[in-house]
Amino acid sequence: MVEVKISKKVPKYYDKKNELEIIKKYQDLIMYAYVILKKYPENEVINLASNTKRILFEGLEYLVLAKHAKSKSNKLTYLCKLESRLNILNILIRVAKKNKYITSKNYKVWSFKIFDIFEMTEKWMIYCQS
Repeated sequence: MVEVKISKKVPKYYDKKNELEIIKKYQDLIMYAYVILKKYPENEVINLASNTKRILFEGLEYLVLAKHAKSKSNKLTYLCKLESRLNILNILIRVAKKNKYITSKNYKVWSFKIFDIFEMTEKWMIYCQS
């Protein structure tokens, strides 16, 4: 019988303590979004909710790609794409508020979370341009 040792060391990509602050905030944004998207009417789950999830995960993908990009110019490219996804996300939640799928309080919290990530993205982009 062969014994297999299982390492208790947490892989780097699961170590949330050492993760970039912007990625932690983005993960929190996704968790918040999933709670709020449950409030959408059933007929919008396929349309607006699924588009919102898609945009969220595209943004996360660009964020991770920027984190691992070797050159500042590549990081900048991914961060620009992330910014566009954040802008689209803002529009999608505005549509949800206008159609009364979410409350004004939900809208404010969600917008604040997006704005916070947007500001961090801007600072990162300024660094990449230096």
